[in-house]
Amino acid sequence: MRRLLTTLLSFSLCAAVVADAAVIVSNTWDYGAEGWNIIADDGGAAFGTLSDPAVLGGRNALRVTGPGAPEQYDADFVFSGGFAGDWTSMGTGSDQTVRSIRFDFYAGAGGAVDHPAGLRLYFEAAGEHVWYYTFDVESLSSGWNFLYANLNADSPSNLYGGTWWSETRTADDWAGDFGSVTDVGLWQAYQSGAGYDSQIYGLDHFELHDQIYIPEPGTWLMLGFVFLSMAVIFRKRLEELAVQAWARIRS
Repeated sequence: MRRLLTTLLSFSLCAAVVADAAVIVSNTWDYGAEGWNIIADDGGAAFGTLSDPAVLGGRNALRVTGPGAPEQYDADFVFSGGFAGDWTSMGTGSDQTVRSIRFDFYAGAGGAVDHPAGLRLYFEAAGEHVWYYTFDVESLSSGWNFLYANLNADSPSNLYGGTWWSETRTADDWAGDFGSVTDVGLWQAYQSGAGYDSQIYGLDHFELHDQIYIPEPGTWLMLGFVFLSMAVIFRKRLEELAVQAWARIRS
């Protein structure tokens, strides 16, 4: 019984603190570009430009301004390079594997919609193998949005999230690519046509964490399950204590 109680309490504590995972790498762009760059998705000159730091929605951030006359399929990589390779040993601790990427994205295109035409988180391995995680741009609201993607060192499929995918790689390549990362960032496609000149997007609090991200409803569901389990386990014991207490009162 004591061992079971300890297990349940430990599970409860893990569920409660999972949102406070250690940050391995963080970019806030309060004072500069912090090593971030922009290029076109074909490797040529970027369609948009970076401004840093720039005030967006009341905070300093990395601002991406789109081209003056965007055409269909115009897209850029906005990224941080210079990674040493293995995402299983990114931090100073021996077990600080990168398990999630979290960031705030500013949608402020103006015109008919505020969101970009497409938005993907990506990382590149060995300088050439690219893996993507696609976001639903239709769900983005005007202003700041919190986005995340979880990572699994063994598989591109992830808990509490979707699936990473690649145009050239397979699931069998995932583990090797996970250990040879060279840069990470966003691929974003611009809205095209009249009324979409100089679209404005932004990044803030781009962070690599050593724990997966569990959406808040999932956290509360786990805690509820823990406390319900504890109630079921100890109900019989509480009933016995109540009977004993009543017997003492009557005597």
